[in-house]
Amino acid sequence: MKFIYLCILVHQMESPVWKYFKKVRAEDKAICSKCNKTLSCKGSTTSSLIRHLKTNHAIIREFDDENIKNNNSDTLKSPIDVTKKRKIETQGLMTAFLKKTSMGEILAKLVAIDGLSIHSIVKSSFIRESFLRQGYSLPKNNKSIMKFIVEFYYEKKQEMVEYFQTLIKENRKFSLTLDEWSSKRNRRYLNVNIHESDGQPYNLGLVRIYGSCPAEKTMELVENKLNEFHLNFSHIIGCTTDGAAVMVKFGHLAPIYHQLCYNHGVHLAVMDVLCKKSSEFIPMKNINEDFNDCESDDSNISESDDENVDIVRISADQQPVQLCDNYKCLLGKVRKIVKLFKVSPLKNNILQKYVKDEYGEGKEFSALLDCRTRWNSIQVMLERFLKIKNSIKKALIDLKLEHLFIEEDDVKNIETLSNTLKPITMAVNELSRRNMNLLTSEGVFKFLFESLETQQTEFSNSMILSLKLRLEERRNKNIISIINFLQNPSTVKDRFTVKFGDFFRMNTKAEIIKSIKELSSKFLAINAYAEEVDLDEEGYLDMGHSEVSLSEKLQRSIENCLKPMNVKEKANQYYVKEINMFESTGIITPNLSKLFDYLKTIQPTSTESERVFSMASNLVTMKRQNLSDQSITAILFLRSYFMKCK
Repeated sequence: MKFIYLCILVHQMESPVWKYFKKVRAEDKAICSKCNKTLSCKGSTTSSLIRHLKTNHAIIREFDDENIKNNNSDTLKSPIDVTKKRKIETQGLMTAFLKKTSMGEILAKLVAIDGLSIHSIVKSSFIRESFLRQGYSLPKNNKSIMKFIVEFYYEKKQEMVEYFQTLIKENRKFSLTLDEWSSKRNRRYLNVNIHESDGQPYNLGLVRIYGSCPAEKTMELVENKLNEFHLNFSHIIGCTTDGAAVMVKFGHLAPIYHQLCYNHGVHLAVMDVLCKKSSEFIPMKNINEDFNDCESDDSNISESDDENVDIVRISADQQPVQLCDNYKCLLGKVRKIVKLFKVSPLKNNILQKYVKDEYGEGKEFSALLDCRTRWNSIQVMLERFLKIKNSIKKALIDLKLEHLFIEEDDVKNIETLSNTLKPITMAVNELSRRNMNLLTSEGVFKFLFESLETQQTEFSNSMILSLKLRLEERRNKNIISIINFLQNPSTVKDRFTVKFGDFFRMNTKAEIIKSIKELSSKFLAINAYAEEVDLDEEGYLDMGHSEVSLSEKLQRSIENCLKPMNVKEKANQYYVKEINMFESTGIITPNLSKLFDYLKTIQPTSTESERVFSMASNLVTMKRQNLSDQSITAILFLRSYFMKCK
């Protein structure tokens, strides 16, 4: 009797882990009933068995509940133990309701956000153990891990497709930004981004370009990319690209409004003043429509050689663009001094001693050297040079190199150059913001021209003329007039017409109404009140010459009475009434408001594509050249997705 009672007592105290294991008593081992794996359990210990169930089979809750039951004894006397008990109970309740992050999402964040390579994830024992604690078994090869990431990419891509379809049902439209990029592996890609009216970008990924890519092929690539997200050109109102010849022709072929990048125009304007070219500038409107095809080696558009593919005719024997002699000599003196302190740590220590004396302890301002392919780096170099010029002069005296310091006249020229380039740099940075549109860019241009005009120097006046010439090529007067009128009708009457000539002059009210009619008939269904009806000479429904029965004539006559009026001729009056009401009351009608939202989607620059290319350059490095096109697109898409979710 005592033996039976003892057996029952032992059975009640037995760990629940034995529900999942079969014990082999002769060898002190246990076999898992789920995966048939044999584990050691010397001395009847169950810790290794519980660990196996938690990590490989995600069986956790039962053993946590068992631990809580065991801790309900009198041993829990201290407040710390009571707090631990409550924390365990709370965690047990929370984990039952919280959604577990999928392995694909975790891997996608490690690769897209943290920048870890697939190989480093596979080889990291710490990452592998962390996945085991989450109940995941991390694959041991690169392809399997990339498969998880690609599956997660398709999942989020489908979510974006559904989101776009929701916006389309609301009669919303989008704009595009396009640009080309060449990887370290010398492969060419086309990036496509979608923008909403608030400027929110959606990176659709990269498209591989094989061989030459004329405008017709670019059209095909863009259409195919849009089709992947169940979109087409009917959902797009405009597209922003740089000034490459192939992109200009693409703008002529595409059935949408084409906007050339303002920042690219500013870059070319600065180069026109600072640099000398052997070719003669040819305005965009005089360029032949039949553009030459761009070869693979000549169409690599990067941030450093945009001017080589712009609308300037470049002869075959032309040398790379160089600075004009008057600026080249001045900047050469500054660069020589900057290099002196950047190359030698000893000379830089002497310089920093005087910098600290001038600006206080803990302040260090090193001399900065510009980049030959970035004009805005010239302004940064000159601004820093002017800030520490007194410290530089004292350091040169200590080094017995005072003859290298720049004369006072040259210092004044440096100040003029820096003061002129600074508002241009600020304007470019502001135009590159994601919330910018064609309306707000007008405020940037106003600031830019007013800042340059107040300086009244030969350099600033030359820059104003060059900026006007380059920006007028990219600024559509009709679109700008409409968007300014819809924002505030009173601003159209006087837009700096006297001060800056024709640059800010808007169209007349009649011209604006005409432009609104054309855009509305193209992008709005405002004229589609009724289908066109064939009428006879007296204005009645044409019954045709064939014999019809009286009942058919009666039915057609009734249908003719129910047909709404064909207001194709009345549409002009309708537009005029809406515009007049908006101008007099300030209350914008739904049709004009919708058109205003459409126009605000158009981006003034193609900077978003440059952001994508910057991410792609960090991804496709010399050590990671073998990433497939699908992997590159998936990682860049997911990085943009996660950045928006922050």
